Amino acid sequence: MIRYYTANMAGPYHLDNGIPCQDSFYIKRDNNGVVYASAADGLGSESNSDDGSRIASQKSCDYCMEHYMSGMPFSEVKKIMNNAFVNAYKAVLEEAHTAGNSPDEYDTTLCMVIFDDGHVFYGQSGDSGIIALMKSGEYVPLTTQQRDEDGYVFPLCSGPSMWVFGEVEAPVSSVMLMTDGVWEQICPPLLRNHDVKINVTLASRFMDRHETSLRSVKALEEAASRYLENYPRRLLDDDKTIVVIYNPLQPAKKMPAEYYKAPDWVSLQEAAKANLYADDDSADKTLKSSEEELVEHPSEDSNTPVSEDQLDKGNCGLPVSDADDISTHSENDHLHTPDVELDPIVVGSHAKPQRANNSNTNKRHKHIEDAPQKGQIARRRDVGAARLYDFLSVLILVAFSITAFAMNGFVKEHAPETYLGVFLVCFIANSTVLLPAPSILVVLQYSMILNPVVVAICGALGASLGEMVGFMTGVHSRHFVSGKLIRKIEDHFPSHPYIFVLVFSALPLPLFDVVGMMAGAIRLNKFKFYLICLAGKLFKMLMFVWMGQVVANYIPR
Repeated sequence: MIRYYTANMAGPYHLDNGIPCQDSFYIKRDNNGVVYASAADGLGSESNSDDGSRIASQKSCDYCMEHYMSGMPFSEVKKIMNNAFVNAYKAVLEEAHTAGNSPDEYDTTLCMVIFDDGHVFYGQSGDSGIIALMKSGEYVPLTTQQRDEDGYVFPLCSGPSMWVFGEVEAPVSSVMLMTDGVWEQICPPLLRNHDVKINVTLASRFMDRHETSLRSVKALEEAASRYLENYPRRLLDDDKTIVVIYNPLQPAKKMPAEYYKAPDWVSLQEAAKANLYADDDSADKTLKSSEEELVEHPSEDSNTPVSEDQLDKGNCGLPVSDADDISTHSENDHLHTPDVELDPIVVGSHAKPQRANNSNTNKRHKHIEDAPQKGQIARRRDVGAARLYDFLSVLILVAFSITAFAMNGFVKEHAPETYLGVFLVCFIANSTVLLPAPSILVVLQYSMILNPVVVAICGALGASLGEMVGFMTGVHSRHFVSGKLIRKIEDHFPSHPYIFVLVFSALPLPLFDVVGMMAGAIRLNKFKFYLICLAGKLFKMLMFVWMGQVVANYIPR
């Protein structure tokens, strides 16, 4: 049930001068519900940096999607993300070569995340950034801006020695990627020395989201775009890009009210000015805040990303299209990727960092050397093995279901009149995926002989375990159905799926297997599914047993 929304637009300076937006983003979601997202900022001094950012953002996500598998240790994921960055840079070099241009013209930053059911991996090169909203309610910056003391940016071409990769093991409710224009409003320099380095008041409006429907998500995206478009030029003149990924089923806990209070910007600025000119004896000296040290901020009223008329929480949500990916560029764009093997640990020389808005920057460009990839064949083999495992699992589950259906009558006839017999009969009857094999009559029959309450409990335990066959069929079938179908299931599954499972398991309705398969397909927690299914089945069994006892009292013996 992962949702995401985006906003991307050219800055006022670029609009005034006819320069295209040099920010790009890219998002993909695989059949297992893992979301891959990237954001890239082409350096303003380079003529083709918009192409560089587009290629880097897309290629890095595509590579990770092809090689990543849930459950991988961080050491393996780090290699994959490193190779994704290498692959992205090589694709940029190939594009430059094909166009007959210098690779220097395609300089770009790059940050990306893998969002796997609250488990987050991230990578960064440059001055874009990523923050996370933990399930605990804390806002945590995952990256820092990669600039030298003169403000020069280390772009993607700086190589593995400058790239940063990490893992967030604690549960994450949402994550936000942003280019530097937005980053410096979310994580302003004025908060650099504070315990909470994030403007939580602003960040929470973007990240603490619970929208689930396509309509509300689309409204949320439009509102975020309007907010960035109308942001005061004096505060943000650069291109603006945000990508927010969140799980509405895993909302963050609320922190104390003080945590969300807007910072006292006036006091912070005065303190910064005092420190800046602490050694200056000239009382008449004009106090000027540098862009790096003193960033102006909107008033408390205006630092809300979206006003009430723009961002009504009841009408806003995530803009997920039917496509597998969302990008700032057309799907018809042709990218040229060199057919080379990449080394998990690539060694390169340092490149001079580059200032985004200086076309005369004297710099040298580093080219990452080709190297054979070690371990890639093994990972591909792992992916193939995982798909084979899922295929065999589905075959076994289907075969078991058919066998259970064929044996259902025999088991009912020959099962011992014991509590174990009740459990066995109910388990077999509910293991028949999409094949009718009711067990309620058996429970009623046994309740006339044994303790009815214990019969209901044993029946519910067996029936719930049997429903796991359908659930696991849905889990292992994800690789073999289209991503579009999976997203439709996610989009039309209720906002509170566990309540939905509880209600349907408690109702005397056929084909609960469909609900179980859908729950498995969207990767609900299997233990929660079983326990909630058990609660619903127990309620149903108790009701039928009670009604059976009431009817039996009126039947002459």
